[in-house]
Amino acid sequence: MKSILTEKFLRKLGSWAFIIVGIGHIAAHLAAPNTPQRNEIVGAMRGFVIDMPGRTGTLYEYHQGFSLMMGILLAAYGIRTLLALRAKHLAPADELPSLLFDTLVSGIAVGVSAQLFFAVPMVLTAVALVSFSAALAMVWREARWQGQKI
Repeated sequence: MKSILTEKFLRKLGSWAFIIVGIGHIAAHLAAPNTPQRNEIVGAMRGFVIDMPGRTGTLYEYHQGFSLMMGILLAAYGIRTLLALRAKHLAPADELPSLLFDTLVSGIAVGVSAQLFFAVPMVLTAVALVSFSAALAMVWREARWQGQKI
């Protein structure tokens, strides 16, 4: 009986974890409650002007932009990884750089999430890290077994 935990399945799982956390981030950003406390904070952020090359904006505008961009890029990273899986199959040794990068990105995401966020993004980025790490180990072992130069 063939195991479901294949390298491809693990890469898809890690990719979907990034997509879900990205979409969840955008949804949470757009659904922020309109409370008096939030309005007070937003008002203070709008009063803090920041001059940047080519644009003067408020702390609130930059916060909104960073927040939306984070969600978009998290989802896009997951989608990019899924699309890469659909490309022509490479020899295991040729897949290692991509998997190493996915594992590194996931590890950094877990570290940032553990320090600055709450359980949901930390768990989802940890799922990505474990998935990409396990896929990396499988591909590394397959490349070595096939005698490919790593």
